[in-house]
Amino acid sequence: MKKHLIVIGTIVLLLVVGLSGCIEEEIAVPTEGDTKLISVEPLSGKYNTSIQYKQNYHNGVWYNYTEIKYSKNGNEYSGVYLPSMKEALDWIKSNTSEGCTVLCWWDYGHMIVGYAEGEAIAVFSSLALKDTIGEFKELDETEKHNYIAEREWESNETLEEMAKILTTENISSNATMELIEKYNISYILTRSYDAHISNIFFDACGKNPDEYIVDTMPNEKGNQTLIFKMWSYEPNIHDLKLVYSYYPSGEFHPEYYQDIRIFELATS
Repeated sequence: MKKHLIVIGTIVLLLVVGLSGCIEEEIAVPTEGDTKLISVEPLSGKYNTSIQYKQNYHNGVWYNYTEIKYSKNGNEYSGVYLPSMKEALDWIKSNTSEGCTVLCWWDYGHMIVGYAEGEAIAVFSSLALKDTIGEFKELDETEKHNYIAEREWESNETLEEMAKILTTENISSNATMELIEKYNISYILTRSYDAHISNIFFDACGKNPDEYIVDTMPNEKGNQTLIFKMWSYEPNIHDLKLVYSYYPSGEFHPEYYQDIRIFELATS
């Protein structure tokens, strides 16, 4: 009888120890930068694309964010996914020819490729613009070194030439049309947020933002550049046709930074 009790007691003790270990693991204190996968939404398409819903631990709080993940030419890619862009991405996928090139800033590149199945000129930043990446600016020097070494980067020339197109004062000029032909651009996608960060574009192509922007607003010269023309109330741009608009509020409010417009090149 005593042997039976000893065996039962040992089993109970092991169970308690095992459960306490699980509990400790469950309630482990998160550390800065921890991430966890919440769920995955698989999408149909040729790149085995999925939307991943995640959380990141920052300053004592878990923040939700989403990523797009896909495979192309034997390589795995992942990048930011903005749910507010879903309708625009669906429009591109349904209304443009397969593999057409869409000019957009690199932040949206993975969504153009992985979701809309188009071609983007850039899906990564360039080293010259690394300091414009929010998460990079928050790192210490050692972390920055590792960040640079572990990630892929577009060429500085590519981002510079994209910025030249976005800040041109004449999209029909020979210099701009040469770049459009070089990258075989058929469409331009822009969020109103792009006008908000336009100083990055001016800097990227060697232009002084102060000549175009005053107190975050475009001056007379700035209003002549493509990025601000595309966000005028009723854009009338030679060689560009507005083919898609999305206003989350139901009205044109570019200051909300979520409005989206897609223009088609007349020469495409």
